[in-house]
Amino acid sequence: MKKSKSSGILAGLALICAGSCALANGFRNPPAGAEALARGGAKIAQVDDPSAVEHNPAAMTELKKPEAMAALTVINTHTDFDSPMGSASTRDSWKYLPNLFAVLPFENHPMAFGLGVTTPFGQSTVWNKDGAFRYTAPYSAELTVINVNPALAVKLNDQFSVAAGLDVFMSRLDIKQVMPWSMLTGVRMPDGTAHLEGDGAGVGANAAVMIIPPRPRRLPLLSGLPSRWTTRGPVSSTGFPQAHRRWG
Repeated sequence: MKKSKSSGILAGLALICAGSCALANGFRNPPAGAEALARGGAKIAQVDDPSAVEHNPAAMTELKKPEAMAALTVINTHTDFDSPMGSASTRDSWKYLPNLFAVLPFENHPMAFGLGVTTPFGQSTVWNKDGAFRYTAPYSAELTVINVNPALAVKLNDQFSVAAGLDVFMSRLDIKQVMPWSMLTGVRMPDGTAHLEGDGAGVGANAAVMIIPPRPRRLPLLSGLPSRWTTRGPVSSTGFPQAHRRWG
């Protein structure tokens, strides 16, 4: 009997972790900056503001003086679900996504240094705790990722510019799930809550080449090295026979 109870608890906690992986891409934010958002993220060839740090760092050599830019993306997302199995609605629909960019051209040198601080992931999904997804999905899932992106660009001649940079990621994950202890343990007891929270960090790299032919055209070539990081943190639960149990 003890073994079956332990297996049920571990299965429940594994379900939370699996759900976080499955939902991760749903937190992807729109591209930073009003112009990039209007173009659907296609702001690569023609970038004439400090957001070039992110979209095409090789284009930083086209800026002639120090510039800085702040961009705030405001999002409102709301979902209503209704079916024979029940209904559910999301809460906390307003999201605020800040982004900062700065470019410093080197005086008397065909070089430019840039720094970007962006939120490539930074949204959350919060359902009613007693809704239709009570036992099948986390009622609260929040992933926040901040990318600190320093980059250096060099203009080789009038037709070629190259750039390279780093992507330093810092993440925060917070997931809350209703746990049906009665179903997992076979013992009658009220529902509880499992809470997973963790922090992570990782480093990636990016590079860009911009070719400007004699005609008024631009050909940007961008490449990025994948980044990978592990999120570590505790998992705690409430409602189990012992008032609080903690793993990790």
